[in-house]
Amino acid sequence: MQRLSEEWRYFLIWGAVLTACYIAARFVLPLFTPFIAALLLAAIIDPVVELLTKRSRLTRGVSASVSLIIVFVLLSVIIALLVIRIVAEVQDLYRSLPLYYMNAQEIIDRIISYIGSVTEDLPYSVIETVRRIQSRLYASAEGVLLSVTSVVMGLPRLSINVIVSFFAAFFISRDKKELSEHMASLAPLRWRERAEEARAGMISALLGFIRAYLILISITVVVSIIGFRIAGIKYAWILGIIAGILDLIPLIGPGFLYVPMILFYLAVRQFYRAIVIMALMAVQFFVRKGMEPKVLGSNLGIHPIAVLVSMYLGYRLLGTYGMIVGPLIAVLLKVTVAVGILPSWPRE
Repeated sequence: MQRLSEEWRYFLIWGAVLTACYIAARFVLPLFTPFIAALLLAAIIDPVVELLTKRSRLTRGVSASVSLIIVFVLLSVIIALLVIRIVAEVQDLYRSLPLYYMNAQEIIDRIISYIGSVTEDLPYSVIETVRRIQSRLYASAEGVLLSVTSVVMGLPRLSINVIVSFFAAFFISRDKKELSEHMASLAPLRWRERAEEARAGMISALLGFIRAYLILISITVVVSIIGFRIAGIKYAWILGIIAGILDLIPLIGPGFLYVPMILFYLAVRQFYRAIVIMALMAVQFFVRKGMEPKVLGSNLGIHPIAVLVSMYLGYRLLGTYGMIVGPLIAVLLKVTVAVGILPSWPRE
């Protein structure tokens, strides 16, 4: 009977925790996005602030200000360059879509003609279905380009969130000790040690999560852009960023972009580009597989299947936003179990 009560207690606690995580991720976290970004930013610059404070006569407030100014300048330059480059490529691609549509239509006509020459004539319904799919793909591509353009052009509207995040990060970094002591005083005495372990573990997990994602994205984006430029493909930056985003999705990866491009260039007899993309796909695969275990293992600390499940559930429950929040919640839950705040499965 005692075993049964422990199991029910386990299920009830975890049911309540998972429900609270869903409610928080769905309704609460979006309201506090600038302050969550501030916490992460303060944690990222903390080693630099500590170093400046110890090695110089600067106060912690001045050290935090210097660190944030450096981060702000670097991010501003990088984002400005990316926005200028991406907007130019998106606008050029949007203007060229009708031409690509005509080329795709010509390729489809050739395929249908070839199949019709070696087999019986295709039914009219099949031809119409192919045409409808082509039109839908064109409309989808146009919609994606418009969405990307609107997102990029809307970045200046995020300035208020950026300002709030940087000011909050400054105060968090400057008053780190006072804030930590105040938060610790809110916990009961018997929980303070565990709360401190959980706080340290969660900061490490959050930074590891961000570091893992940035490393994986950066590798794929840089390798893809270099490969596309070598192939002489016009929209290397857009395609490289798309490849990086796809690389974050388990079981899909940038091959979801590479393979259609290879087939397209083979169909239009541009064999050089097809061969370069094949080589790019091979290089990216081996580089990714070589670094993935180390990056995920050392930074996330959870099995890739757990990452996949958390991304899938996050997407189904929260949409695209949940693909990032899902693994993050999984990492944080793992930390709380490791320090004993949440119960593990009852043992014999």
